[in-house]
Amino acid sequence: MQTKSALLPIGIGLGAYCSAWSLNTFGLFQPQDFALLQPAMHMAIAAGLYLNVAEINIREVRRNLKVIAAVLFLGVPIKILVPGLLLSPFLPIPVAMLCATVIAQIDPILAAKNINPKRFSPKAATLMRCWSSFDDPITVLFAFYLFLPQFSVQAVSLPQYFSNLGLEIYASFLIYTISRLWKPLQQGWGAKLIIFATCIGSGIAGAFITAGTLLLPASLGLYLRPFTNEKLKTAVLNLIFGFSAFVIGALAANLDLHWRMGVALAMGTFFIAQPLVTMLFFRDERNDVVRVMFGHQNGMTAILLTIALELAIDDVQLLSITLPAILAIAAFYTISNYITDQLLAKAHH
Repeated sequence: MQTKSALLPIGIGLGAYCSAWSLNTFGLFQPQDFALLQPAMHMAIAAGLYLNVAEINIREVRRNLKVIAAVLFLGVPIKILVPGLLLSPFLPIPVAMLCATVIAQIDPILAAKNINPKRFSPKAATLMRCWSSFDDPITVLFAFYLFLPQFSVQAVSLPQYFSNLGLEIYASFLIYTISRLWKPLQQGWGAKLIIFATCIGSGIAGAFITAGTLLLPASLGLYLRPFTNEKLKTAVLNLIFGFSAFVIGALAANLDLHWRMGVALAMGTFFIAQPLVTMLFFRDERNDVVRVMFGHQNGMTAILLTIALELAIDDVQLLSITLPAILAIAAFYTISNYITDQLLAKAHH
């Protein structure tokens, strides 16, 4: 990421923080009161997730499907439960598990910039791309369907959960069918019918995304890839960064950060859970294992999910714990990878 693009979100966040702090001092500004904020957060997460999934090489996924499946369906729950249990003596279990679920995510954008042939083999690169892209819908499922209902009077029941899941799968299949019929529609039917079909697909996706469903945009990224303009993708991602930075700064204006719990959560995730999952499911060259083992980074996706969860429940502050954890993990990642680069460079000489 270039310096300008990295400094811009920081500037936006600091500007929002200072403005919100000044207005909050006089009781004039409460960003939580904006009714459209939560749907906007869901749409931002969905857009970022879709763009990241759309970058995955499907052929490489097929070659390493067993390892990827094991990491996602078994490894991600381990990454949630281990830090959550370590944090549970200091917090109520649902709160500890929600914080651990958020931090279990690997940010796909930050991970992707370090995936190159000099540091990762094709197998390791494929694993990290899939891990960083597809842990999002799994962690969202844990957060919204397993832990979040414990705070709600109208908890999501198990039959309702499977009903919602089936509806998401059906909607994804319907949009997939429309996408497969795209060329026949263009050849044999009129433009009006094409527009109508596009509106149906867009309407279905928009309704699910606005409601907070992220499995649908994840599945869309696998088979619906109409965007090849890299500048457009970069612009959308920068817009997401800027929007999230503004919201983070505004919401954190009067936030008391819990550094001890945040650092404890970061250490449990970075030094225990991530290495444990890597050693359990990924057996390859030592260099690749080390890269994957210290490949955990958190970014805007984790912060957006934290804010989305906070907006869904009352009187529970997660960002005051997860934000210090994200900052601590960023420091751990930078230091550990610098040391790794030095040691591997010496080993090659």
